[in-house]
Amino acid sequence: RKKLRFHPRQLYLSVKQGELQKVVLMLLDNLDPNFPSDAQSRRSPLHAAAQKGHLEICHLLLQAGANINATDKLRRTPLMEAVAHNHVEAARYMLRRGGCVYSKEEDGSTCLHHAAKNGNLEMLDLLLATGQVDVNAQDNGGWTPIIWAAEHKHIEVIRRLLTRGADVTLTDNVSGALWGAG
Repeated sequence: RKKLRFHPRQLYLSVKQGELQKVVLMLLDNLDPNFPSDAQSRRSPLHAAAQKGHLEICHLLLQAGANINATDKLRRTPLMEAVAHNHVEAARYMLRRGGCVYSKEEDGSTCLHHAAKNGNLEMLDLLLATGQVDVNAQDNGGWTPIIWAAEHKHIEVIRRLLTRGADVTLTDNVSGALWGAG
């Protein structure tokens, strides 16, 4: 049995830095593409690649057997990372490869919550086009994507969500007010 040249934790760091050739070498050295980094809230290398929008590395990791729907300590998936950090092409790729669009993280947020919060209309359209998102999904605070969009004054996102059936009568868990505490 040959000795590993790399420690499994190095894969996460190299992915995060976008070091494509180093990642290839590590995967050829049989490093686990699903190795959860305790130092990084149990995030997988794919979480790091998606967060940074490193499309080629996302592809490499998935080819090497990375779990597209791996969850970290907060139950966030790589697709959620791509959405939350506005990497549309990485999100599109993750969706094509089977990324679950309706997963909820620990605080109840979905990909659609993140896209609405960021005001990213292209991302919002990408997610809506899957036909698998709940436009009225409520996070743990009772906030829906349209409430987050209103909180951040993303008018076009609000319009788009309204055309897709967003319910403006839903209230949050704290104030009972339509748009939160304000």
